[in-house]
Amino acid sequence: VTVSVLYWVDSLVDQLLHMPSARRESGANLISNPDAARTIGGHVDELVVLAQTDADLNMACVKFQMEHAASKASFDGTGEREHLLATLCRMVDLATKISTVVLHRAIGAATPKSTSPVSPRPDEMPPPGSTAFAAAAAEAPGMAGPASSVDDLMAGGELCTERDATLMQHCCRVAALAFLVSEEMRPLLQQHALDSGLLAVVRGSLCIPRHVELRCFAEGFKTEHMNVLSNFTFGSRSVCDAVAADEPFVLAIMGATRIDEENPGLVEWAEFTLRNVCGMSPAAADVIKNQKPITKPAYMPGSPSAGAGQAVKA
Repeated sequence: VTVSVLYWVDSLVDQLLHMPSARRESGANLISNPDAARTIGGHVDELVVLAQTDADLNMACVKFQMEHAASKASFDGTGEREHLLATLCRMVDLATKISTVVLHRAIGAATPKSTSPVSPRPDEMPPPGSTAFAAAAAEAPGMAGPASSVDDLMAGGELCTERDATLMQHCCRVAALAFLVSEEMRPLLQQHALDSGLLAVVRGSLCIPRHVELRCFAEGFKTEHMNVLSNFTFGSRSVCDAVAADEPFVLAIMGATRIDEENPGLVEWAEFTLRNVCGMSPAAADVIKNQKPITKPAYMPGSPSAGAGQAVKA
């Protein structure tokens, strides 16, 4: 089954924008950002094309295509709100599934073979953000990493494929754009994404060991994920409370406000995220307020050995 999302999304956007029933009482369009709605289709198409050739991802693509084809065939112009929400949820679910597998694969590939003779399959590994996942990530630094992604490129970058890096980029852009398509649908989409595990994937990516990031992913890897997190947390009390409940995660976001040459724009997205989280969740503001001033970072994303929240004396 081959179903292109891009052209159907274009027609769906045009159809909804011109439907009287697709307008709220305020007169605002159901699709508040037509450009985001049209752009997301291209990234989903790229995801499907690339992931179809991957044994770990093929079934997720088939499931997405079948559900998408059935939804397209059944849409008769009524129930457009439910239809749009289901379409966006399906896209976010695909991005979550693919990024979870790719992230697990990166950690497994970077783990020294002396301590892990047989790398587990992605579907056998613990969820990102869990204690077991952190333990797996902590083993990875046993292998010396390159000083930068440029050094890794010169060395051949044999551990991970360019395809996985590209898949992760498209996953991030699908998730980030999905939250921009419709202001009316955003709260429901955010709750669905939270229940589906997107936050755990973002957390795992932002806390990935530095050398794994440089070996396996393209420049801007953490910037892309912080962009997703910024859009994900915007105006959502439940998502912000989930972030605030994880103090090491809050500290990782704070650590991302330092300039990172491998992730241009990371500082700005981290600041937006902190604004969103602290504005919606008093608990997050308390976590930050209770931290002691430090002269050098005691906790940085991707540094498993660093002590979260530990103060460093001047």
